[in-house]
Amino acid sequence: MLAIITMPFPPLGAIFATAAAVTAGIALISHLLAKAGGADVSWFSMGLEALGAIPGMASRQSSGTSPESATTSRVPYAARLYPSPSSEAVGFITVALYRLVRVDVAGCLGCDLLAGRHELPGGILHETAAWVVNHVVGPLNLGTLIVGPREHVVAIAELDDTAAAELGPLLRDTARVVETLCRPEQTYVCMWSHGRDARKHLHIAVQPVTAEVRARYGGLRSEQLQARMLADGDEPDIAEVEQFCEQARELFREIARSSAEDRS
Repeated sequence: MLAIITMPFPPLGAIFATAAAVTAGIALISHLLAKAGGADVSWFSMGLEALGAIPGMASRQSSGTSPESATTSRVPYAARLYPSPSSEAVGFITVALYRLVRVDVAGCLGCDLLAGRHELPGGILHETAAWVVNHVVGPLNLGTLIVGPREHVVAIAELDDTAAAELGPLLRDTARVVETLCRPEQTYVCMWSHGRDARKHLHIAVQPVTAEVRARYGGLRSEQLQARMLADGDEPDIAEVEQFCEQARELFREIARSSAEDRS
Protein backbone atom coordinates (compact mmCIF):
# COMPACT_ATOMS: atom_id res chain seq x y z
CA MET A 1 0.00 0.00 0.00
CA LEU A 2 2.80 2.44 0.90
CA ALA A 3 4.48 1.64 -2.41
CA ILE A 4 1.36 2.65 -4.34
CA ILE A 5 0.65 5.82 -2.31
CA THR A 6 4.22 7.11 -2.64
CA MET A 7 4.76 6.27 -6.33
CA PRO A 8 4.40 9.96 -7.44
CA PHE A 9 7.14 11.04 -5.01
CA PRO A 10 10.57 9.68 -6.04
CA PRO A 11 12.88 8.57 -4.56
CA LEU A 12 10.58 7.81 -1.59
CA GLY A 13 8.17 5.94 -3.83
CA ALA A 14 10.99 3.91 -5.35
CA ILE A 15 12.29 2.94 -1.92
CA PHE A 16 8.94 1.60 -0.73
CA ALA A 17 8.21 0.04 -4.10
CA THR A 18 11.54 -1.77 -4.09
CA ALA A 19 10.96 -3.10 -0.58
CA ALA A 20 7.50 -4.32 -1.61
CA ALA A 21 8.77 -5.92 -4.81
CA VAL A 22 11.67 -7.73 -3.16
CA THR A 23 9.51 -9.06 -0.33
CA ALA A 24 6.58 -10.09 -2.54
CA GLY A 25 8.85 -11.63 -5.17
CA ILE A 26 10.79 -13.71 -2.65
CA ALA A 27 7.58 -14.83 -0.96
CA LEU A 28 6.08 -15.84 -4.32
CA ILE A 29 9.12 -17.87 -5.37
CA SER A 30 9.41 -19.53 -1.95
CA HIS A 31 5.73 -20.46 -1.91
CA LEU A 32 5.85 -21.81 -5.48
CA LEU A 33 8.77 -24.06 -4.51
CA ALA A 34 7.02 -25.11 -1.31
CA LYS A 35 3.80 -25.95 -3.18
CA ALA A 36 5.77 -28.01 -5.67
CA GLY A 37 7.17 -29.90 -2.68
CA GLY A 38 3.70 -30.62 -1.31
CA ALA A 39 3.27 -27.77 1.20
CA ASP A 40 -0.19 -26.36 1.93
CA VAL A 41 0.08 -22.98 0.17
CA SER A 42 -3.01 -21.46 -1.42
CA TRP A 43 -3.10 -20.11 -4.99
CA PHE A 44 -4.95 -17.09 -3.64
CA SER A 45 -2.07 -16.06 -1.37
CA MET A 46 0.42 -16.51 -4.21
CA GLY A 47 -1.79 -14.33 -6.44
CA LEU A 48 -1.69 -11.57 -3.84
CA GLU A 49 2.10 -11.85 -3.68
CA ALA A 50 2.32 -11.53 -7.48
CA LEU A 51 0.20 -8.37 -7.35
CA GLY A 52 2.40 -7.03 -4.56
CA ALA A 53 5.45 -7.12 -6.81
CA ILE A 54 3.89 -4.89 -9.50
CA PRO A 55 4.60 -1.45 -7.91
CA GLY A 56 8.22 -2.39 -7.39
CA MET A 57 8.62 -3.54 -10.99
CA ALA A 58 7.34 -0.20 -12.24
CA SER A 59 9.63 1.70 -9.90
CA ARG A 60 12.73 -0.19 -11.04
CA GLN A 61 11.85 0.56 -14.69
CA SER A 62 11.48 4.29 -14.05
CA SER A 63 14.66 4.56 -12.00
CA GLY A 64 16.77 2.80 -14.63
CA THR A 65 17.97 0.14 -12.20
CA SER A 66 18.35 -3.29 -13.79
CA PRO A 67 17.06 -6.41 -12.01
CA GLU A 68 20.53 -7.94 -12.37
CA SER A 69 21.87 -5.52 -9.73
CA ALA A 70 19.80 -7.19 -6.99
CA THR A 71 21.40 -9.82 -4.76
CA THR A 72 19.76 -12.60 -2.78
CA SER A 73 19.59 -10.41 0.32
CA ARG A 74 16.09 -9.24 1.31
CA VAL A 75 17.20 -6.14 3.20
CA PRO A 76 20.08 -4.18 1.62
CA TYR A 77 18.66 -3.82 -1.92
CA ALA A 78 16.66 -0.64 -1.30
CA ALA A 79 19.55 0.86 0.63
CA ARG A 80 21.88 0.31 -2.32
CA LEU A 81 19.45 2.01 -4.70
CA TYR A 82 19.00 5.12 -2.56
CA PRO A 83 21.66 5.46 0.16
CA SER A 84 20.05 7.80 2.69
CA PRO A 85 18.80 7.75 6.29
CA SER A 86 15.40 6.55 5.06
CA SER A 87 17.02 3.42 3.62
CA GLU A 88 17.61 2.01 7.09
CA ALA A 89 13.92 2.40 7.88
CA VAL A 90 13.06 0.57 4.68
CA GLY A 91 15.41 -2.21 5.74
CA PHE A 92 13.55 -2.65 9.03
CA ILE A 93 10.21 -2.68 7.21
CA THR A 94 11.48 -5.31 4.80
CA VAL A 95 12.73 -7.48 7.67
CA ALA A 96 9.36 -7.26 9.37
CA LEU A 97 7.60 -8.30 6.17
CA TYR A 98 10.12 -11.09 5.62
CA ARG A 99 9.24 -12.49 9.03
CA LEU A 100 5.56 -12.67 8.04
CA VAL A 101 5.94 -14.57 4.77
CA ARG A 102 7.93 -17.61 5.89
CA VAL A 103 7.38 -20.91 4.12
CA ASP A 104 5.51 -23.30 6.42
CA VAL A 105 5.71 -27.05 5.76
CA ALA A 106 3.25 -29.05 7.85
CA GLY A 107 4.82 -32.20 9.28
CA CYS A 108 8.27 -30.62 9.57
CA LEU A 109 9.18 -30.39 13.27
CA GLY A 110 10.94 -27.03 12.85
CA CYS A 111 7.96 -25.51 11.04
CA ASP A 112 5.44 -27.14 13.39
CA LEU A 113 7.20 -25.68 16.44
CA LEU A 114 7.18 -22.16 14.99
CA ALA A 115 3.56 -22.44 13.87
CA GLY A 116 2.37 -23.73 17.25
CA ARG A 117 1.33 -27.15 15.95
CA HIS A 118 3.83 -28.85 18.27
CA GLU A 119 4.42 -28.06 21.95
CA LEU A 120 7.61 -26.10 22.59
CA PRO A 121 8.60 -26.13 26.27
CA GLY A 122 10.19 -22.80 27.21
CA GLY A 123 8.99 -21.11 24.03
CA ILE A 124 11.12 -18.92 21.77
CA LEU A 125 14.13 -17.58 23.67
CA HIS A 126 15.51 -15.17 21.09
CA GLU A 127 14.90 -14.25 17.47
CA THR A 128 16.37 -12.27 14.61
CA ALA A 129 14.99 -11.51 11.16
CA ALA A 130 15.95 -14.96 9.86
CA TRP A 131 16.54 -17.15 12.95
CA VAL A 132 14.91 -18.32 16.16
CA VAL A 133 16.45 -19.91 19.26
CA ASN A 134 14.66 -22.43 21.46
CA HIS A 135 15.49 -25.27 23.81
CA VAL A 136 16.01 -28.64 22.17
CA VAL A 137 12.96 -30.88 21.85
CA GLY A 138 14.31 -34.39 22.18
CA PRO A 139 16.89 -36.54 24.01
CA LEU A 140 19.77 -34.12 24.48
CA ASN A 141 20.80 -32.73 27.85
CA LEU A 142 19.26 -29.78 29.66
CA GLY A 143 20.60 -26.47 28.35
CA THR A 144 21.01 -27.59 24.74
CA LEU A 145 19.69 -24.79 22.54
CA ILE A 146 18.64 -25.01 18.91
CA VAL A 147 19.30 -22.24 16.39
CA GLY A 148 16.97 -22.71 13.44
CA PRO A 149 15.82 -20.66 10.43
CA ARG A 150 12.30 -19.25 10.20
CA GLU A 151 12.09 -20.44 6.61
CA HIS A 152 12.00 -24.12 5.71
CA VAL A 153 15.68 -24.16 4.73
CA VAL A 154 17.41 -27.54 4.52
CA ALA A 155 21.01 -26.60 3.63
CA ILE A 156 23.53 -23.97 4.69
CA ALA A 157 24.14 -23.38 0.97
CA GLU A 158 20.53 -22.18 0.62
CA LEU A 159 20.81 -19.36 3.18
CA ASP A 160 20.24 -15.86 1.83
CA ASP A 161 22.54 -12.95 2.67
CA THR A 162 20.49 -11.84 5.66
CA ALA A 163 20.45 -15.28 7.28
CA ALA A 164 24.14 -15.85 6.57
CA ALA A 165 25.16 -12.50 8.06
CA GLU A 166 23.14 -13.11 11.22
CA LEU A 167 24.28 -16.68 11.83
CA GLY A 168 27.81 -16.12 13.16
CA PRO A 169 26.94 -13.49 15.78
CA LEU A 170 23.85 -15.46 16.80
CA LEU A 171 25.80 -18.69 17.35
CA ARG A 172 28.34 -16.75 19.42
CA ASP A 173 25.63 -15.17 21.57
CA THR A 174 23.85 -18.50 22.03
CA ALA A 175 27.10 -20.15 23.09
CA ARG A 176 27.70 -17.33 25.57
CA VAL A 177 24.28 -17.94 27.12
CA VAL A 178 24.84 -21.67 27.67
CA GLU A 179 28.42 -21.09 28.85
CA THR A 180 27.18 -18.61 31.46
CA LEU A 181 24.36 -20.81 32.73
CA CYS A 182 26.01 -24.25 32.55
CA ARG A 183 29.78 -23.70 32.92
CA PRO A 184 30.53 -26.68 30.62
CA GLU A 185 33.82 -28.39 29.91
CA GLN A 186 33.05 -27.63 26.27
CA THR A 187 30.14 -26.30 24.21
CA TYR A 188 29.42 -28.31 21.09
CA VAL A 189 28.04 -26.54 18.02
CA CYS A 190 26.90 -28.94 15.33
CA MET A 191 24.28 -29.64 12.71
CA TRP A 192 23.01 -32.90 11.24
CA SER A 193 19.53 -32.19 9.76
CA HIS A 194 19.76 -35.42 7.79
CA GLY A 195 16.56 -37.43 7.50
CA ARG A 196 16.17 -41.02 6.37
CA ASP A 197 15.09 -40.07 2.85
CA ALA A 198 15.68 -36.33 2.59
CA ARG A 199 17.29 -33.28 4.12
CA LYS A 200 15.51 -31.80 7.12
CA HIS A 201 14.81 -28.27 8.38
CA LEU A 202 18.16 -26.89 9.56
CA HIS A 203 18.65 -27.07 13.33
CA ILE A 204 22.03 -26.17 14.76
CA ALA A 205 22.57 -27.58 18.25
CA VAL A 206 24.49 -25.50 20.80
CA GLN A 207 25.11 -28.11 23.49
CA PRO A 208 26.85 -27.49 26.84
CA VAL A 209 28.69 -30.63 27.95
CA THR A 210 29.63 -30.64 31.63
CA ALA A 211 31.65 -33.15 33.62
CA GLU A 212 28.37 -34.32 35.15
CA VAL A 213 26.86 -34.99 31.72
CA ARG A 214 29.92 -36.97 30.60
CA ALA A 215 29.91 -39.01 33.83
CA ARG A 216 26.25 -39.89 33.30
CA TYR A 217 27.18 -41.41 29.93
CA GLY A 218 30.33 -43.27 30.89
CA GLY A 219 32.79 -40.51 30.06
CA LEU A 220 31.85 -40.40 26.38
CA ARG A 221 32.60 -37.24 24.37
CA SER A 222 31.77 -35.65 21.03
CA GLU A 223 29.70 -37.62 18.50
CA GLN A 224 29.84 -40.79 20.65
CA LEU A 225 28.19 -38.90 23.50
CA GLN A 226 25.47 -37.53 21.24
CA ALA A 227 24.84 -40.94 19.68
CA ARG A 228 24.40 -42.49 23.14
CA MET A 229 22.01 -39.73 24.19
CA LEU A 230 19.88 -40.17 21.10
CA ALA A 231 19.87 -43.95 21.49
CA ASP A 232 18.89 -43.80 25.18
CA GLY A 233 16.06 -41.35 24.47
CA ASP A 234 16.12 -39.63 27.87
CA GLU A 235 14.63 -36.15 27.58
CA PRO A 236 15.14 -33.39 30.17
CA ASP A 237 12.37 -32.64 32.66
CA ILE A 238 9.93 -30.07 31.25
CA ALA A 239 9.81 -28.05 34.48
CA GLU A 240 13.62 -27.78 34.46
CA VAL A 241 13.54 -26.79 30.79
CA GLU A 242 11.04 -24.01 31.53
CA GLN A 243 13.19 -22.70 34.38
CA PHE A 244 16.35 -22.80 32.26
CA CYS A 245 14.59 -20.99 29.43
CA GLU A 246 13.53 -18.11 31.66
CA GLN A 247 17.16 -17.56 32.64
CA ALA A 248 18.36 -17.92 29.05
CA ARG A 249 15.75 -15.48 27.77
CA GLU A 250 16.90 -12.83 30.23
CA LEU A 251 20.55 -13.35 29.23
CA PHE A 252 19.66 -12.89 25.56
CA ARG A 253 17.94 -9.63 26.49
CA GLU A 254 21.05 -8.45 28.32
CA ILE A 255 23.24 -9.31 25.34
CA ALA A 256 20.89 -7.42 23.00
CA ARG A 257 20.90 -4.36 25.28
CA SER A 258 24.68 -4.42 25.51
CA SER A 259 25.03 -4.67 21.73
CA ALA A 260 22.66 -1.73 21.24
CA GLU A 261 24.65 0.39 23.70
CA ASP A 262 27.90 -0.49 21.93
CA ARG A 263 26.44 0.59 18.56
CA SER A 264 25.27 3.90 20.00
